[in-house]
Amino acid sequence: MEQDVDRPVDGTMMQTEPATVKIGILDADLGGVPLAAAIASRWPRLSVCLLADTAHRPVGERSTALIRRRLGDGLDFLRRQGATQVILASQTMAALREDSSAAGLCLVDPVRLAAAAAAAVSPSGRIGVIASRATVASVAYPRYIADRRPDARVHQVAAPLVGPLLDAGWEKRPETRMIIKKYLHRLKVRQVDTLILGTGCCGPIAPLIQRKIGRRVRLIDPLALVLGHLADPPLQEAPSLPTQPPSLRLLATDAGPAVRETCRRLLRRRVDLEQIHL
Repeated sequence: MEQDVDRPVDGTMMQTEPATVKIGILDADLGGVPLAAAIASRWPRLSVCLLADTAHRPVGERSTALIRRRLGDGLDFLRRQGATQVILASQTMAALREDSSAAGLCLVDPVRLAAAAAAAVSPSGRIGVIASRATVASVAYPRYIADRRPDARVHQVAAPLVGPLLDAGWEKRPETRMIIKKYLHRLKVRQVDTLILGTGCCGPIAPLIQRKIGRRVRLIDPLALVLGHLADPPLQEAPSLPTQPPSLRLLATDAGPAVRETCRRLLRRRVDLEQIHL
């Protein structure tokens, strides 16, 4: 069953074996890694499995057909791992998904959560989105926002360089500040009062984005909304057995040195990253 933003997460749907509740997180890059760690820390009895399809990044530069195929493959994999609820940490995958891909799963969609939040909080209805090329081309954000607020004007900017800059560890470099400023210029000219961080790569540089777009603009972080969405109502944790301890598994389709280093920087510690073939 698909998880719609209008319906709260039903914890009873998530229980599989008595020992743990399994949550899957599907990402096309590494923006969901901090979210996975936060969920595992906040609900220590949950078994959390994140799958990052890093072999095909940047997914936002790929074709719609490839993105949907990788989304389907990732959901099938997590389903086989026992997950009954899956968080789509990749907003590009969420924006391009087809309803049929969610068969048998309860999905949490950050695009719909963020669209609903932006429509609700924007004073003027002038809403900006900074995202991947594929997410922008999908017009998912303008469509979902219009469903909630027909008078809204949504202005989108593609930001394909954000991911590579983070991979290079250039978060604090002047080149990154210059590029972000250039991306945001068109949104500043449109006088947006709310900005959706439409790619997980923007999360680590949210303070920089806030400085460049202006303090009066409200930032909407979809992955942060996911964490709040899971907590309201709180997830119902199953009792943990000594023989089956809770776990956080981080899986990637490419776990090379660059991917591992990016994970280490995101979590500020060494991580156990498993490479799998999908």
